[in-house]
Amino acid sequence: MRFVIECKRGAEATWIFLSRKSDPQAASRLRALCTDYTKGESNVVWLWSDVVATPDSPEAAFCVVRGLGDREPLLERTAAELVQSVDALGFEEMRIAESKPYLTRMYVPVIVTAAALQLCRFDPSELDMETGKLPTDFANFESVPFVRFRKALGGVRDAAWATHDAHDTLQAVHRENERSVLIVQAKSLKRLLDEWKLSPALGESFPHAITRRANAR
Repeated sequence: MRFVIECKRGAEATWIFLSRKSDPQAASRLRALCTDYTKGESNVVWLWSDVVATPDSPEAAFCVVRGLGDREPLLERTAAELVQSVDALGFEEMRIAESKPYLTRMYVPVIVTAAALQLCRFDPSELDMETGKLPTDFANFESVPFVRFRKALGGVRDAAWATHDAHDTLQAVHRENERSVLIVQAKSLKRLLDEWKLSPALGESFPHAITRRANAR
């Protein structure tokens, strides 16, 4: 397993992640890049898929950065660039693997920041449509050590061994393009590493093993 880490200082900033009050308090799923190669076999697996990761954390698709004005790029941009780095690393390791008997990898994108992380839980129906603002009294803020930032960030789709299913709806394509980037407050990095554990989301096998068996039939 590989963590692919991007470091962002941002000590003066606060990253506020938006979550509906109806959303689960914490999520265990994490969408990671799973690759598998066995020498002498034509079946090569390369896919982004859900796994279960400990410790749990809130999951959000939107983030507002406060404290640095326009100097801080949107988190989506940083996360998308990191996802591209993960794809590139996986691509290079797969090329190296061609000279080895086998190689199985899981890659998790991680952004470590000195910025404070907060979760804002709100009810969308309470949003003021005239001002676009949420009344402070109707939002709950809490400091958190980790957040799963999950969004359709795309990635490398033309790799020779990429594994993709055919889809006939935009919703399905959107789901396939979802990626998870783990956002970690710097002082909580040691806790993340101490408590880190991966397990399959479906049954007893990780996604690349399931796909390899299915393709071998």
